[in-house]
Amino acid sequence: MCTPLAFPPQGRPGATGLASGFGQATYTHAAAAPGEYLDANTRTPILFEPDPALSSDYLNPPFRGHVFWDGHRIVGRALADFLFAQVNLRVTPEVAGGTVTVDLDAGSSVGSLVSDTFDLDRSVQVEQRVTLKLFFQTLGNVMANGAAPYVTSTVPARIMRESVLVMPLSLYLPGALP
Repeated sequence: MCTPLAFPPQGRPGATGLASGFGQATYTHAAAAPGEYLDANTRTPILFEPDPALSSDYLNPPFRGHVFWDGHRIVGRALADFLFAQVNLRVTPEVAGGTVTVDLDAGSSVGSLVSDTFDLDRSVQVEQRVTLKLFFQTLGNVMANGAAPYVTSTVPARIMRESVLVMPLSLYLPGALP
């Protein structure tokens, strides 16, 4: 015999129209079949051509109205904001095994800002959803050059859909700290 789950009573709903946090925006590009081809071990920029559809814009002040994506890179709003970017891909590997890596390049002489790697664990020719998470701060190079995402696969693969979600996590307020 199953015992029903007991949930505590829900509190009163919050005020209408209020949101917490800074929100998020998602930019999406869906490729027509057969999709974008990735050569093995070749660093390839994530380009939305033509520019992607803004599939969601739930940004709150002071980010409301800011466009984070300019066609090939994430652009900062102000110096020292801290951002989270999630790159979502639908990848079909042409060889079993391998990994997909996304890194952000802001033109620094020391290399990429940040990267994340995903193991491709499905069979050949089986589409796999790949989610890569990147945390970074909009310091000098990001403000000057933007943060361009690049994808590298260790095996030949095809990408059918790409999206980049950008979520501001904090903002820098000059003079706020002693």
